[in-house]
Amino acid sequence: MKISVRFNIVFILVTLIIITGVTIVFISYLGSKNSVYFLVENMLKEVAKTVTNETVNYLNNAPRASQITNFLISNDMVDPDNFEIAEPYFKKILKSNKELSSCLWGTPQGNSIVVRRMIDDTISSRLNTMTKNSVIYTWLHENPEYFKTFKNDTVSLKKGYDARKRTWYKDGLKSKDGQWTDLYVSTTDKNMMFGYAVSIFDNKNKFLGVYSIGISFFRMSYFLNTLKIGKSGKAFMFNNKYEIVALPVKDENEIFDKLMNKYTDEKGVENYKFFNADDVKEKEIGEAIKIYKNKDIKDKSSILYTFTFDDKKYLSLITPFPADLSFNLTAGILIPEEDIMYLIYRNNIIVIIFSIFFILLSIATGFVISKSISGPLKMLAGEADKIRELNLSSDVKIKTYLTEINIINNSFENMKKGLKSFKKYVPGDLVVQLMKMQKEAVIEGKKTDITILFSDIENFTGISEKLKPEELMENLTPYFKGMSSTIHENKGTVDKFIGDAIMAFWGAPIDIQDHAVCACRAALQCSRFSIELAKRYKDQNKLAFNTRIGVNTGEATVGNMGYEERLNYTAIGDNVNLASRLEGLNKFYATNIIISEFTFEKAKEYIEARILDIVTVKGRTHGVKIYELLSEKGNLVQEKQKLINFYNEGIKYYLSGNWNEAKKIFTEIINNITPLDKPSKIMLSRCSEYLINPPDKEWDGIYIHKEK
Repeated sequence: MKISVRFNIVFILVTLIIITGVTIVFISYLGSKNSVYFLVENMLKEVAKTVTNETVNYLNNAPRASQITNFLISNDMVDPDNFEIAEPYFKKILKSNKELSSCLWGTPQGNSIVVRRMIDDTISSRLNTMTKNSVIYTWLHENPEYFKTFKNDTVSLKKGYDARKRTWYKDGLKSKDGQWTDLYVSTTDKNMMFGYAVSIFDNKNKFLGVYSIGISFFRMSYFLNTLKIGKSGKAFMFNNKYEIVALPVKDENEIFDKLMNKYTDEKGVENYKFFNADDVKEKEIGEAIKIYKNKDIKDKSSILYTFTFDDKKYLSLITPFPADLSFNLTAGILIPEEDIMYLIYRNNIIVIIFSIFFILLSIATGFVISKSISGPLKMLAGEADKIRELNLSSDVKIKTYLTEINIINNSFENMKKGLKSFKKYVPGDLVVQLMKMQKEAVIEGKKTDITILFSDIENFTGISEKLKPEELMENLTPYFKGMSSTIHENKGTVDKFIGDAIMAFWGAPIDIQDHAVCACRAALQCSRFSIELAKRYKDQNKLAFNTRIGVNTGEATVGNMGYEERLNYTAIGDNVNLASRLEGLNKFYATNIIISEFTFEKAKEYIEARILDIVTVKGRTHGVKIYELLSEKGNLVQEKQKLINFYNEGIKYYLSGNWNEAKKIFTEIINNITPLDKPSKIMLSRCSEYLINPPDKEWDGIYIHKEK
């Protein structure tokens, strides 16, 4: 195995840099990961502390207000059973403490006073008095228009609000000193409430009732939404039943969507409850809670753990509220590991960038060191490869102080000049194929299926007589260049120029499966190019060229023809002659492009064409269907489509010997569709003749062309 000097120098330098870079990245990764995890753990603990402190501060006024009210009622300073005294007092508590949502009073008889803050920040009060057969409601609204269902009035209902059945009342019965209730959903406005309730006794230790301060817990979800935890981390809260009670939300609609699980109770009434870890919509949070629930943790203390969910790794910190607060709440924080690791990835990227920089620097250094020796040789090798592909457009100037390399370079330049001239006489694809096969051109040929195209300029003899030789060559050069370029762009091989005619074929020397389609596209594009060139020549007061094209597909002998000293790569055979004859038939039918039935069958899914006739041409004994190629599929104008439809129907009658019907259709075409359509005129003339002098009974529709 041979290794160049350049490779040796560059390889050693790059290998050393890569080993150093990988070592640095690995050590940096391990150190950074530990450091980042430490910092993130502290950050999460601080966020959890912020959440608990915010919650405590938000809820702190409720116990104080409850204790004050307990003292006042127990010592007969406030009579809770007197609505006119208790209602203004409860209202004053709410107005003095904006975070409080409601004041509730319930008696052992089921009577109650409900004073609560409305969405517009006004206060609405309600006295509920239980009787034997009904509940009497007395409403008092600061904004009567806000609560239109029950205005400031007293009404009697058969069923109604019984404080003794409410969560706040039941929890309040459990403590004389006051305690936090479980979170519950308010039946009145579906608000998520957290209450501090206390059982109140008089001086004689007689139970008077339960007093509760209600606080909307929605605010905690709004607060969680303001926390920025990494890129996509989230804080949440759940209760001792592992129900999610707070998630980051923007508004009330999101709360009801993410936190409140709508259901119908046994009485058929729609209500709400909290999502638990199994049915919460944010499944990764539910997974974090379930993992925490299943962990064997003494007293469920604060814990940091990782887990994978849906192929994504998460870091979770769970922190219960202090037990002495009796909130029965736990704060949680969840952050995708990728939010953390991006810091490490960023540092690694910096190291990698520096490593790449030094690798590139080492490569550049290696190139500089080895350039004076290996550079010129490599460039010459590259030039040799290009010449092998017959790519002669390169004009590389090799600068070197080595005499031998300069001599080789001059030889290459002279070789390219000779090959450029050679390429103008021989198809470039053929030479490239020979070079790839590392084979010398010899006399040989093989039969293969190809598509042949012949083009000719209409009345070229007459045009030649009117122009000077230099003018004729000046006009032909753009024509041949445009036609040849179009053929090459469509994978064709230009075989030869025969005066003004061009012979080209597809399928050799390079095998092309869709050679008939490529040839048809080339014919249409060549025709359009010829028309555009003719317009340009007319604008320049030059004689215009009109191109006629014939295309045929079939088996032909393709290869090197001639003798040992002089070869020509071409195609010969009956199908080549047919393509030439089809080009000539354009003159008879006044068309631009005629293709054979063999080409049509292979390309019909991609082209628009009409059948012209069934003919035998000079040199053939068998009839062949010929078609006028009109456009690519789907590009036919409406008038042409109408002509095709009528003409095809006329041909059908013509070939079946129904001259009368055929004559009517061809007459219709000439009179009302395309008066100048020569194929229709030809068919009309034949029909008229056959009506008078019918052909033989064995007539098969073939028209014999005796001229080329």
